[in-house]
Amino acid sequence: MAFFDWVAEIDIDLFKSLNDLHSPLGDGFWWMVSDKIAWLPLYFAILLLIIQNKGRESIVILLMLAITVVFADQVSGFIKDLVGRLRPSRDPSLMYDIHIVNAYRGGLYSFVSSHAANTFGVAVFISLLVRNFWLSITLLIWAGMNAYSRIYLGVHFPMDVIMGGLLGGLLGWGIYLLYLFLIEKMPAFSSIGSERSLSNFTRTGYRKTSVYFVMIIFILCLFFFWNGSTYLIDFMS
Repeated sequence: MAFFDWVAEIDIDLFKSLNDLHSPLGDGFWWMVSDKIAWLPLYFAILLLIIQNKGRESIVILLMLAITVVFADQVSGFIKDLVGRLRPSRDPSLMYDIHIVNAYRGGLYSFVSSHAANTFGVAVFISLLVRNFWLSITLLIWAGMNAYSRIYLGVHFPMDVIMGGLLGGLLGWGIYLLYLFLIEKMPAFSSIGSERSLSNFTRTGYRKTSVYFVMIIFILCLFFFWNGSTYLIDFMS
């Protein structure tokens, strides 16, 4: 028991240190990073990547992707209720001494982070699907930024997002294996077969131009978040 108390104490101390790194510009930026709706252009780019390159197989892929998000969200929600750890923004011993943005405090419980589980689940699934190093790095950065944003906003401890990310990653990997099994059992949906140059395609058959488009959209989203953050905070305040 003393070990878990020690881990919890370190977790709280690390949370305080990270949450204290705030600024007006950072408030707007990390608020937008944490907003799922703000990432719609990135979701569209990923959707385009799959549909343009996989034809009928994209039906199976999108179904697996939806299952990844639903499972990550539901399992993380179940763990939250089971563990019952209060969010830092809801903990009476912390809630008035931490930095929050736009009076947002989230739900009651924090362990594990659904944001981290969802984003890391998607990042791992898509990375395994496409098999492009730079896209994998981009998606892991995206998931990591979403996880950190929850600490910045004061609604999750570091351990919440670390374990949420591990949960999402495991689910993303497991559902990718399920996808491989289904494609093997349903060859009519498989788009594999034609020879393609590795200079223009990834080894799993995705055009590199489509991959680069996803990466460019990610960078443009960050540029928009950074430049629009001040205006957002002024609007929300």
